[in-house]
Amino acid sequence: MARAMNVIKRVSAAKAIVTRTATNAKRADKMAEELMTSFGELRTPEGKEARDLARTLTKLSGNLKRVNSAFAKAF
Repeated sequence: MARAMNVIKRVSAAKAIVTRTATNAKRADKMAEELMTSFGELRTPEGKEARDLARTLTKLSGNLKRVNSAFAKAF
């Protein structure tokens, strides 16, 4: 059974996790933008892989933003 002190620590840890989701969403957006800027016009296998990764990072960013907004209200 959790003690009161442990609950306070867990709430703090949960707040830190939610904060990191927002930070990681921004990082994913930035990485996607950099990949599209660098490889957006390149028609090589490396360029295709970079564009695919940029799309995946954009989706990840959106999901992280949704997680952040949903759980930020809880804290």
